[in-house]
Amino acid sequence: SLCDWSSDVCSSDLEGEWHEGRPHGKGTNWGETGIYTGDWHDGRMQGEGVFQLSNGDKYEGHMAPANEIEFSLLDGEEYAEGKFHGKGKYTYVDGSYYEGNFVRGRVTGRGKYVGSSGDVIEGDFRNSYLHGMGRFQTAVSSCA
Repeated sequence: SLCDWSSDVCSSDLEGEWHEGRPHGKGTNWGETGIYTGDWHDGRMQGEGVFQLSNGDKYEGHMAPANEIEFSLLDGEEYAEGKFHGKGKYTYVDGSYYEGNFVRGRVTGRGKYVGSSGDVIEGDFRNSYLHGMGRFQTAVSSCA
C-alpha cells in the first residue's frame, strides 16, 4: 500500500525530494495500489499529482492529506494515503472518465461523467451521485 511516512513502517518505494527524513516536494511513489507522481508535504501526498491505480484507473488533480484508510470515489477501491480534493479528472481503464470537483475523495460538486459508450452525465453531484440540477445525454442519436 502507499506509505504513511509519518509512521516508521513503509513497504513501498519512493523517489524524489526529502526534508527531515520525509518526502517533501516532488516525488514518485510505487505501491501495491498504484503509482503516485506529484507533490508531497511532510510525508503525505498533498497538492497536484497523478495517481495511476493498479487496476488501470487514473486520477489527475489535487490531493488532500489523509490520516487513515479511506474509500475512493465510485467503485469502492481503497487507498491509504491522500484524498482526491478539489478539481481533478478520474479516468477508468475502459476510457470513461469523471472531470470536476472532488471533496475528501468523493465526487461532490459540479462535474461531468463521460461513459465509454459516449453517454454524458453532467451537473451537480453529491457523494458520487447526481444530485440537484443535472443532464443526461445519450450517445445514441436516434431510436430504432
